Amino acid sequence: MSHLKICVSVVAELTTAIAKVTEDKKVTFGEILGLAPEILRIPSFVANLLPAIEELKNGITPEYQIEIEREVAKRLDLRNDNTEEIVEACINWIVLTSSTILTIVKKSKELK
Repeated sequence: MSHLKICVSVVAELTTAIAKVTEDKKVTFGEILGLAPEILRIPSFVANLLPAIEELKNGITPEYQIEIEREVAKRLDLRNDNTEEIVEACINWIVLTSSTILTIVKKSKELK
């Protein structure tokens, strides 16, 4: 699986799980524990984040976009036609997250 596809899949699964937990506006300890499978995938996200950003910088083909959408649809048990906006939102989140991380790293180095 490619880097971007891994990152998008992790983000989609984690945010979907969080959305389900917070749906009733009450979060129990048991529900937090129920997020463990998604939380355990965060290292995979971190390991693939910078290569995923490189994939985005190089541009993704429409075929690759469809491949990512199919993967997300499979993981979230959705029809393929419901995934385009989810994938786009996940990609935006990935870009924002990487930008935030790089800014923090840069500023942290400046403060030392």
